[in-house]
Amino acid sequence: MAPAPHDRRAVTGQARVMAFVTLACLVLVSLYSAVLRSEPGLWLAWSVLAAVTGALLVRARRT
Repeated sequence: MAPAPHDRRAVTGQARVMAFVTLACLVLVSLYSAVLRSEPGLWLAWSVLAAVTGALLVRARRT
């Protein structure tokens, strides 16, 4: 069942895709770090992506 158009709990498709991409990147960075070695730059990039995704989700819930 689709959420009502004015349902504040609904997350837009763009925010949902961004959250999925962020989680997929977390898995990839974790696997890379476990198999090869930890790269601080990868963790920094993932942290920035997570912050942007969090901001996008908050914004999606407010509109």
